[in-house]
Amino acid sequence: MKFMQDLRRLSFYRNRSSESQASKDSAIQSTTESPAHSPASSTDTSPPPSLLALPETSHSEISSSSSTYAPIIDNIAQNQAVIYQVILLEGHIPAGPKPDGVVTIRHPQNLSPPTTWPVLQAKFKAIAYLQPGHNIIEIEYSPVRSRRVYTSTHRLVYQPMTSCPPVRLVVAHARDSKHAQNETAESENTNMVLAKAKYRMAAYLWQGFVAESMAKHGHSRRTFQLESSWEESTLYTQDLEYADSRNQAPVHVMALDKSLDELAATSPEDLAAYLEVNLKKNFAKHTSSNQYFACLLLDSELAKNGKSVVRGISYGGKGKIYQNLNLALFGSEFLSSYPASIDEVTSAFADSSSTPNLPEAVKWKCASGGMGEQLKVLGHMLGLPQQSSGIMSDDCKRFGYTFSASTAHQGNEISLHPLDVMRLHSHPSFRSPWSKPQTSRTSTGVSFWAISDSVLQVGSRSGISAVEIYKPGDTVCQHWLDLLNKRGPPRVSIQLSINDIANAAMVSAANRRTSVRRTSVQGPFNLKIITADGNEFPVIDVEAFIKKLKLDIPGIKKPVFSNHPIGRVCGAVTVSSSECPSLVVFPTGSTRMLNMTVYHTPGASLSGIEFEFEELPKLLLGTRGEEAHKEWPLNVVAGENIMGMEINTSKDGDSLCGLRAHTTTGRVSPWFGAAEGDIISHRLICPEMFRIAGMRGESSNGELHSLQFIIDH
Repeated sequence: MKFMQDLRRLSFYRNRSSESQASKDSAIQSTTESPAHSPASSTDTSPPPSLLALPETSHSEISSSSSTYAPIIDNIAQNQAVIYQVILLEGHIPAGPKPDGVVTIRHPQNLSPPTTWPVLQAKFKAIAYLQPGHNIIEIEYSPVRSRRVYTSTHRLVYQPMTSCPPVRLVVAHARDSKHAQNETAESENTNMVLAKAKYRMAAYLWQGFVAESMAKHGHSRRTFQLESSWEESTLYTQDLEYADSRNQAPVHVMALDKSLDELAATSPEDLAAYLEVNLKKNFAKHTSSNQYFACLLLDSELAKNGKSVVRGISYGGKGKIYQNLNLALFGSEFLSSYPASIDEVTSAFADSSSTPNLPEAVKWKCASGGMGEQLKVLGHMLGLPQQSSGIMSDDCKRFGYTFSASTAHQGNEISLHPLDVMRLHSHPSFRSPWSKPQTSRTSTGVSFWAISDSVLQVGSRSGISAVEIYKPGDTVCQHWLDLLNKRGPPRVSIQLSINDIANAAMVSAANRRTSVRRTSVQGPFNLKIITADGNEFPVIDVEAFIKKLKLDIPGIKKPVFSNHPIGRVCGAVTVSSSECPSLVVFPTGSTRMLNMTVYHTPGASLSGIEFEFEELPKLLLGTRGEEAHKEWPLNVVAGENIMGMEINTSKDGDSLCGLRAHTTTGRVSPWFGAAEGDIISHRLICPEMFRIAGMRGESSNGELHSLQFIIDH
């Protein structure tokens, strides 16, 4: 009801403006013309066709004034740098009785046509197109029943990003599709140019939505990047009329070899695989680097019953066939309700007319829900899971509220979930000029150390962004620990106690699972460690997980702790002289380590590690393989000892590829085995107040395929 009232008020202002045009003409002689508006261009004399509900204003006929009524931008500071081209501006009129009206966005350099946006209850939302470098944006406020214009300027810097992988926009159609002809058709639904324009505009709105969400959570305006190409523009209605060219995101067209009937008969799973193969063949045939595609199937349409979609598809994530492809696949069933240009955004999210194929659905809801659902799929492609709220939940249907000035929508806008922000902060497509340089191309793993009966220390060389906590019965994360440092580098380690986890999950002590087991067991706590490089590592039943890392080792009188094994573990590790498994216990007291020898197959796998101590036999973990071996002496005089290792494993984690040792004096050994490549790197450094008391592992067929450190106080 409130939304409809806003629409009626805008219609009233339009009619009121037309009736009072004669009185405006007679009052022109008493006003002073602003130099900024003289002479006025021919495009300034009327608003864009999509904004006819707004009051008409002739800019050559009214005076301009800067005062306390001048509009103020609230969501972005003056002179701020941004890395995306189409930006949302939210602002207010600072003084007076808060009359309605319009604001006009102008570029003094005439880089783009002026656009007009409604002001409701002294608040407005507008969209501006930026050029690389410094941009001066004029915001003119024209109140209702007034001939005056109040002007302010806002300066922004647009810095294009070329050092991160963009999201590539693709539209696909069947060989007999009505979109196959790139000609203007009688119906806009069959116009390829218009379909590409609507899809491009949706992508710009997704990009702006994500940037605003990141900023609202206290981060810089990071967002995914789009490609850029100099081509005939569709960003403004005027651009289409005059065939103007601009830098804009290209939309690639992919013709499929299947017919409409064949696509309709294909299951969603097979259709996703079919599109994946075609994307690889057409756009990523000769590359193995990560590629990001947002692909719209133009031939999706609502069934006659309005409850199902013919040739529908919705998939977001890594490719099922090609792991280097990241895919967001969706249909075009609501594309006709999308805005095709910047000056159509207001009308698209205010159009209460019904859709042709679904009379009970209004167009603005189809536009908001359609773009929201597609952005959710895009989020899945970027690694975001289902959430309890925000754009990655059923709230995505309210996507359009972010761009609507209606007072009915104020306070109901959605955003990214905080956990989404933590995942995206370091995503490769979200890099910014202020990002920390990427120093390694190697994937990093997570280390887990038990340091007491109820405390787990977690470490990652790339940093830890968050810890998700799942109570019994949770299907989506409701509780988490935010570890992301918004200003400095991320934390590389954290200690988690059972009590900390239970308190974060807001579970009473009477109901939570404890090591004493005196209360009724409600189920275990599960964790998910989110690292700054975008990976995540689950911990099932954290209390049982810690318990397994507490060991009773022959030769050591007291119970000791360990890290979670690196590599492939066959089963329970016991002391044995056979190939699988083995254990070495380091001597205590004043006995010093002399050197370490690593047996390995060059560039392939490790066979064994041998330690030599003063006046003691050598200790061998694994086997002395028949291939190369390297001996690395320690500084005996300085009392140097091993305090940890970096261990490289294969991508599947089944084999150990290489290692290097870290010592108590800060020295680092050379790499033994593979130092880089298609591997996962684990950094295992002994926790403070502990020492390495030994190592254990498993080997078979002459290969060492798991390692674990034993630590004690």
